[in-house]
Amino acid sequence: MASLEGSGLSKERPFPGLRPFDAADHDYFFGRENQVYALYRLVTRSHFSTVVGSSGSGKSSLVRAGLLPLLAKEAGESGGRNWIYKEMRPGDAPLERLIKMFCKIAADLSTQDEQAIATARMDRIAYRLRASSYGIVDALAEIPGAGDRSILLLIDQFEELFRFSTSLAGRDRSEEARQRDEAAHFVQLLLEASRCPDYDIRVLLTMRSDFIGDCSRFHGLPEAVSAAQFLAPALDRSQREATIRNPIAKADGSIDAVLVERLLNDSDDELDQLPVLQHCLLCLWECAGRAQGRDGSSGRQITLPMYGQIGGLAGALSGHANEILEKDLPNLTATVEHVFRALCEFDQQGRITRRALPFERLVAETGDEEADVRKVVDRLRADDCSFLTPPLSMVQELAPHTRIDVGHEALLRGWEKVSGEPGATGERDDLRAAGWLREERRDGQLYQVLLSMVDNDQPDQARIPSDQVDRFAKWWKKRPRTQAWTERWGGDRDAVDRLIKQSLRLRDEEEERRLADKVEQKRTRKLRAVLGGVCAALILVGGASVFIWTQYRRADAAATVAKKQAEAAGLAMSVAINAISDSYQRGAVTTESAAAMLKSIQEAAEDLPELTPLGATQKLGLLLTISDALKSLGNNQKAYDIAQRVSLAAGGYVQAEPHEQKYQILLYSSLFRLADATTSLNYSSDSLKKVLPLYQQAQDIGRQLAVENPGDGKFADNVTFVTNKVGETLMLLGDLDGARAQYGDALDNAGKLVVAQPANDNWKASLASTQSKMATLLLKPATPDLKGALRNTDAAIAIQKDLLTRHADDKVISSNLAGSYRTRGDVLKAMALPNDALQSYGSALDIVARIYQKDPKNTFWGLQLANSHSRIAAVLADQGNLEDAANHYRQAVVIWRDLTSKSPGSPVWLQQLKTAESKLAAVEAARQNPPAPAAPASVPDN
Repeated sequence: MASLEGSGLSKERPFPGLRPFDAADHDYFFGRENQVYALYRLVTRSHFSTVVGSSGSGKSSLVRAGLLPLLAKEAGESGGRNWIYKEMRPGDAPLERLIKMFCKIAADLSTQDEQAIATARMDRIAYRLRASSYGIVDALAEIPGAGDRSILLLIDQFEELFRFSTSLAGRDRSEEARQRDEAAHFVQLLLEASRCPDYDIRVLLTMRSDFIGDCSRFHGLPEAVSAAQFLAPALDRSQREATIRNPIAKADGSIDAVLVERLLNDSDDELDQLPVLQHCLLCLWECAGRAQGRDGSSGRQITLPMYGQIGGLAGALSGHANEILEKDLPNLTATVEHVFRALCEFDQQGRITRRALPFERLVAETGDEEADVRKVVDRLRADDCSFLTPPLSMVQELAPHTRIDVGHEALLRGWEKVSGEPGATGERDDLRAAGWLREERRDGQLYQVLLSMVDNDQPDQARIPSDQVDRFAKWWKKRPRTQAWTERWGGDRDAVDRLIKQSLRLRDEEEERRLADKVEQKRTRKLRAVLGGVCAALILVGGASVFIWTQYRRADAAATVAKKQAEAAGLAMSVAINAISDSYQRGAVTTESAAAMLKSIQEAAEDLPELTPLGATQKLGLLLTISDALKSLGNNQKAYDIAQRVSLAAGGYVQAEPHEQKYQILLYSSLFRLADATTSLNYSSDSLKKVLPLYQQAQDIGRQLAVENPGDGKFADNVTFVTNKVGETLMLLGDLDGARAQYGDALDNAGKLVVAQPANDNWKASLASTQSKMATLLLKPATPDLKGALRNTDAAIAIQKDLLTRHADDKVISSNLAGSYRTRGDVLKAMALPNDALQSYGSALDIVARIYQKDPKNTFWGLQLANSHSRIAAVLADQGNLEDAANHYRQAVVIWRDLTSKSPGSPVWLQQLKTAESKLAAVEAARQNPPAPAAPASVPDN
């Protein structure tokens, strides 16, 4: 039993536009006949199959308009398989959608059931699917007749599952864990069903090829996807010609031969070539229909001038969208913008993706009137454009639960109002239109800035810096910030609204006080002049000068108000920046979002008056935190400039007051950051010789502070940290003895802290990091201490794994554990244990890949990931596994190219890129020219 659902193309409209072909469009689906039969053979041979291809390669159309009608035809013939098939998309509720799909199967196979029986069966099916990984098999046992059918479960656009499993649910970590568990359960249901011997179940996925790597998140999925994979091939020239000519001929139309050649040439290398071509043909067909009405001809004739009228292949999509916006929705531009902002997003790898929503949720997120949103959606899902789905001809009236989706990502990439002008970055100094999608992301980041300032423990203390309040308040009122919209970006709307109102109130109160103080200061200056004169006169005559002096001091106290206000502003910024740093370390915001937040505070910090030493140090401390974020984003030059500026200022303060600890701490912090930034810009031997004194000066300051504060472990831990930096630099300069002495001191210092406070996880993390560094050093000599190195790495890994049981979201601990695994791999490789080395390198790769997926803008994670790939590739190449080695080198090259694009002036990263490219080329050359097999040994005569 199989049905062909859909609107169906016809002579009136033979092209679907942006939307995929559906089963009912089969008669107008041309050019893929051989591919359809090849896919049919794969599905009938394999119980778990995947159709993979790039965006716009026609995966969904191939399955729905090619394979499904073929199955329906076979089911209607005697002797063929008795197919029943259903399709779904994971969306934002994969398990619920799977349950609904099986309820439809049950309804199709159990049409005579009474309502009560059918309802009870649905409940049992839902329970079975939720209860265990064998839920599909158990659910089929509840459906009479299921064992007599060949069942195809089509999971279209499977990549939606990856977005569901990693979507952030605001601050609700339990919801994030629930989504991950549901996604994993959904995958196991499909895998176990495909292995079941009792039913003929076929699972078929369609998936974008750029999401293949995401399969590794789920146990058993990469193997299943690799076992039976159908790569949707690009159409060759003759096949594309069939997709142009045949539907037009079937609809009794005609097209100029010259225009056919032009379309074939223009679409040859076009990104999203199939949906863009289909939309272009739809526009041409509509244009020919309008011309037909004018000249009265019997059949539509598509001519070359019409191609120019619609803007050609490159301009048809954007031009058509703008035309609809201007002519049909002239007063609803804002609503159109809000709809598209809600229906698309950048994923964590920066890819533009769709974000389908139920209609009622779409209305709630936009904040516009339901009637306006309905009018916009209905116009954009009309059959003459198919910009949104479901098609108007398929679903006449939108219900609250009707899912609204973008017809194809090609629209999001091709319409400049959504994607922005070519090359636009969205940065403040970039005057090009950023596009609705980037503006939505920027709005989300601004909301997260506000969210990071909310203090639920002390709500009355939370506030926005005074000079930023108006900016945020104006942004907040610019469009409806509904509860549904804020849930997308972190939730807690009421708290943010309260923060803005409270900050405005406090700012106004401060302004009133400032004006009052200004008046008071003016009065005080006059009083000082008067009292000074009176005091001098009374002294001359021996009057009561004590009374006058007391009044003078009171007047002087009023003049300190401005200083106190400056200190309060600096304190407010410190609270905000600490909240952002805390959110960043916990992984609640990405590096890019954190940098955007800090940039706002930097603008305020630069205007902070340095009326007191405390205010000055607060300002410089804020700048150092911003320097850290810039370095993480790969902007090493700006990070260096800030660190140098702070170190010069701090050095001046220390010279003026050498015993003031707050200046010593500031100088210590700026010196090691300046050294770090210097090596990021230049990793040469000369550069290392210049930074060594910076680290050593910071080490001296750290030791002095630790002596002055013997009961404060933070100062002792600072000594461990900077001593490791000195040891690392000496090691890179070839002074292995000096490095070993430094690492020994650091180990001794860290060990004492752990013994003194065994419950302090910070000290344990510091000890483990030092052990890992010592292991690296022990590998360096001509006769390395491999056993000692292995002991140190194993000790470090044991501590770091234990720490992660209590701090699972700590990115620093995770990356340190990855570093320890890489070092362990280096040790095992040196011990001639390549398989064990690969296992350790793989553990490092898995950890860093998970962090990098959440924060791909962070250059530190990218650097670690590239190094892990390169290490694995080197071992695989040594083993002769050249194909896998090339794949890992290739991934390393991609990452290094991305890193160098972020910091094009970094010779360190450029050299790493060249090295990776060189090794990739060598492996590729070896694959192309493998060594000749050795001649067989001669067999002696008997």
